[in-house]
Amino acid sequence: MDIWLAVGTAALALSVGILVVSRLRARSNRLVRRSKPRRELEELSSPVVDESEAYWGDALPDGLGGSTPLKAQPLPVPAREAKALLTPETQAQQPIREAMPEPLRKSAPAEKALGEVACTLGQQFFSYLLERNYFLPGMRGRCSRNALVHAQRALERRAPTLPLGHGAVMQRVGEGFAVLFEPLCEAVKNPDGVLEIISAAVRDAQLFVVMDASREQEVEGASAHISRLVSRLDISANQFFLLEEDGSFHSAFEDKKHFVPCHLDATHLPESFFAKMVSYAQERFDAIEPEAALRCVEPLLEPLWERSMDGHFDGLLLAQALNLLGTAQRMLEAHHAAAACFENALYLLKQAEEYDAIQVVETNLGVSLLTLGREQPDLLREATMHFQASVKLNPQDFLCWKRLGETYRLRYSMEGSVSMLARAEHAYRQALKLRNDQEVRLALEEIAAPSASAFAEADELLLREELRESQAREIER
Repeated sequence: MDIWLAVGTAALALSVGILVVSRLRARSNRLVRRSKPRRELEELSSPVVDESEAYWGDALPDGLGGSTPLKAQPLPVPAREAKALLTPETQAQQPIREAMPEPLRKSAPAEKALGEVACTLGQQFFSYLLERNYFLPGMRGRCSRNALVHAQRALERRAPTLPLGHGAVMQRVGEGFAVLFEPLCEAVKNPDGVLEIISAAVRDAQLFVVMDASREQEVEGASAHISRLVSRLDISANQFFLLEEDGSFHSAFEDKKHFVPCHLDATHLPESFFAKMVSYAQERFDAIEPEAALRCVEPLLEPLWERSMDGHFDGLLLAQALNLLGTAQRMLEAHHAAAACFENALYLLKQAEEYDAIQVVETNLGVSLLTLGREQPDLLREATMHFQASVKLNPQDFLCWKRLGETYRLRYSMEGSVSMLARAEHAYRQALKLRNDQEVRLALEEIAAPSASAFAEADELLLREELRESQAREIER
């Protein structure tokens, strides 16, 4: 009797231990931004394996790694194959929906509500992009703004490209891109099946993932499949976006580096941190991602300005940030905002007498005013002055001479002054001395015919005026 009592006690202790370990493992799958207490780590019976570490390394956001890898499971039998295996008697006892993959079976009312959350998240994300004229990394030049609008409207109609049973939806954007919206409202019961379906739907498209960071602690285990998704589809940290509480979106890489302005107390940040953010923004701009530059630096511009004006920071850092934001805004065709950034940067640089930097910003401001001057001709005179100041500081600047010629030529078409053609020709010839450029050569050829006819017309007008004067003198006699 004592032996059986001891055996029963040992079995009960073993089952309780297994339950505790399983609960702790489930807790480790939860998407959180804090590190686990030492007590929980010591109680785990086996080490946690991070499958996505090889892909993101140190750039992996807190909470996206550390999930216990699940054992490979066979995919559920597709619905039509399962139906063929069932007899009429067993069909009544075993509904088809149990044999279907989780994301493919008919959604219950609760699941439809979850899909609503993902579609709303997608609408918010596309609205954020469209309002700022943003594109996702790699989209610029390969995807039109209309493709983003069509994707947003599809989610408004609740007609995404691919709805998934756990509440996520995927929406294709144009031909080569897709965005997966994960609201993290429900744990994934069949991760392997979900990953198979997503992989088949993505095909050769570049996949982006968008998650609602504010929901990451609401549902336990809702993010357990994320690290496996990252590993399987080779998603970089710059393709992974998080919705913040203020309605903004930031990449997982920026989140890991703490380059998310809404998380920062800018009044206490050291100058070195601002310098790091500006340096990162410049790197992203050089990689043709002006959106990353803007979302990291633009919100910090006001505190950076205040602390620079107070003398706590070097004004050159502020000027660098303003010039960077201006070039990023110009790439996004926000030319008024770009011109304002360049004007403020120019003011700071003139105070510091940094003439090399002044020359660069003078050219940048001139380019923005030239673009605006096509619709607002009054701005062309200002553009001319900035280009003239730039070539005076650096006569070897080919681009500036070329833009100056373009400005004179545009002013001739609007003002009709023959002298503008002569000035345009001079500027173009100066540019041609610095670089044998085909566009400049064509511009000079096009100027030659109008200038000759213009001078002939001027000579004819002069002769007519002299004739009138002579006739008037004869009448007076």
